[in-house]
Amino acid sequence: SLLSLPGVLGLVTSPSSATFLSAAYWGVPLLAWPMQGDELDSARRAQDLGMGFTLPAKRW
Repeated sequence: SLLSLPGVLGLVTSPSSATFLSAAYWGVPLLAWPMQGDELDSARRAQDLGMGFTLPAKRW
C-alpha cells in the first residue's frame, strides 16, 4: 500500500487530469488491499480509507 502514497499525495496536491490518472493508477493497490484478509480487517481498513489519508501513515 505504500506504493499508493505518491498517487494519493498527487491527487490531494493537484487536480490536473494527468495527476488524477496517476493517482488512479497508483491507488489501485490501495483500494484492492482491504479486500485481502478477513472481513473484519477489511471493514476497518475501508473505514480508514473513508476517514481520510491516514492509512499510509499508519502503515509506516
